[in-house]
Formats: sequence, structure tokens, C-alpha cells
Amino acid sequence: MYSNPDLVPVVMFLSGAGIAITAMILRSKRNQLEHQQRMTAMEKGIPLPESPITQPKEKNPYFWGFVFIAFGLALSWYFLNEYSEEWFFAPMFLLVGIAVLAANLLHRRDAKKSIKGEKVNGAVILNDDSGDVGSSP
Repeated sequence: MYSNPDLVPVVMFLSGAGIAITAMILRSKRNQLEHQQRMTAMEKGIPLPESPITQPKEKNPYFWGFVFIAFGLALSWYFLNEYSEEWFFAPMFLLVGIAVLAANLLHRRDAKKSIKGEKVNGAVILNDDSGDVGSSP
């Protein structure tokens, strides 16, 4: 079988682009279908069905900091260890993976504290029955 190592990055890029384009097309079709259903309901005088709008995910404030620290540590390790080319990517992926896990664990811990009404990053998080989250000093 014919194999050309120069084609690997091209195939990977095209695969990623294909997945992204497919996701955008499917999202567009879903939005068109939802719009069509709502317009039909309005024309017939039927009460509009509730829009399945999901709440946006809460952003993890630790994520990028941990990732960049891990990336920097991996690069430092690479430059300090005589440029061992065969092991260049191993510590990078390992440390970035550990950083992502640590950031998510820290974020989950803070989320649990905010549900209990404890202090998170110096502020008391208050939850009331309405679902609104506020903070007080």
C-alpha cells in the first residue's frame, strides 16, 4: 500500500475542517427546522412551543492559566534536556492533560462551594430559590 508521510498533516487538517463544516451545516438545518415549526405554529394560532435554549456552560477561570503553565513547563523541560526530539511531545501532552484535570477539579470544587453558600475567591455566594446567583462582601 502506498503511504506518504507528507500527506498526514494534510489529511488531518482536511478531516478537522470536514468535521467543523458538517457540524455547522447540521446546526443550520436544526435552526431552520425550529424556525419553520415556530412559524407554522404562529400561522395556525397555536401557542408557540418553548424554545429549547440551553443555559450556557459556566466558564472555567482556571483552564487557560493551567494549560499555559503546563505548556511552558513542557517547553522548559525540552530545552533543558538536550533537545531529545523523540520525547518532545510526550511531556507536553502529559502536562497539559494534568493541567486540564487540575483546572476542572478546582472549578468543580468552587462550584460545590457556591451551591453550599461558602466563600469562593473571597466572596460569599448566595443562592436563593429563584435560581439567581448573587454575591455579597
